[in-house]
Amino acid sequence: MDVRKVSELEENGVVGIVDQELINVPLEELVASKDLWLADKDAEIVVYCGSGHRSTLTVEILLRYGYSNVTSLSGGFGG
Repeated sequence: MDVRKVSELEENGVVGIVDQELINVPLEELVASKDLWLADKDAEIVVYCGSGHRSTLTVEILLRYGYSNVTSLSGGFGG
């Protein structure tokens, strides 16, 4: 899950992952976009942003909503 703004995606691209679904839900829209979240709360979710700060916040939010297998990509997009 990429939680960067659309402008950041357009400027910097995305992390390429073979055979994995990539969704973009900017942190500012995360809770309002719950319909985009995975239904399986035990599925592996890796979250990233530009530096790791927003993805860490997102992990905390997802854990509070009952997701159990959520991690933040170390160093974010730059890492």
